[in-house]
Amino acid sequence: MGVRDFSGKNVPRPNRWGNRFSSLYFLLAAHVKLRDTQTGLRGIPASLFPLALRVKGSRYDYEMNFLLEAARETRVVQLGIQTIYDDNKDSHFDPVVDSFRIYRTPILYTLVALASFGVDEGLAALFFGVLPELAGWKIALAIVISRLISGPLNFCANNFLVFPHSGDVGGKIAKYAALYFVNMGLGIALVYAFDYLPSSLILIKIVVDAILFVINYFVQLVWVFAKKRTKKARTSGDS
Repeated sequence: MGVRDFSGKNVPRPNRWGNRFSSLYFLLAAHVKLRDTQTGLRGIPASLFPLALRVKGSRYDYEMNFLLEAARETRVVQLGIQTIYDDNKDSHFDPVVDSFRIYRTPILYTLVALASFGVDEGLAALFFGVLPELAGWKIALAIVISRLISGPLNFCANNFLVFPHSGDVGGKIAKYAALYFVNMGLGIALVYAFDYLPSSLILIKIVVDAILFVINYFVQLVWVFAKKRTKKARTSGDS
């Protein structure tokens, strides 16, 4: 990977901040720190040619998809290169369309999560209002019932729309279920923990779920719905 120097005064501010955001997203998604994910100077070893042919996408989204897959399979070498900007006269990057292509997965995940979030919070608000105070179990019962309804809907949408990879569905369900119950326990514990605040239960639950939402995306990306690695790329990628 040829790494450009973004510290110069001639670097346009949108390019600098766009690259920083892209590098942060890449670090969280692949656990690899790349200083320049958008560079066009890349040397791909022959051992990764099969992977390059399998990766889906076109244009800028293909570049990010391939980098994410390659970084999980092998080591990435970064070399500093000269950086020249000429007001991006020759750039074919469409800020709206290509940004959606590059970040399609987190965008779809967010839309699915918002839909599931709406179902979950709506049901929780309903149950907070109608369930009796059963010896302090009202909060837990309301959250459990709402999650048992919204959880399966969220899994199906993520499995078939957000992370549409082939693989063992049973394994995905088992991992999702484990994450699901951990989330449920954390959600209940945190809502109880902040119940002393002068705020409504549903508002506290919304804040708690928003925090868990970000964490869950990366857990699902790298564990629950992760693609299976290929032995060939793992053993020969560093040569």
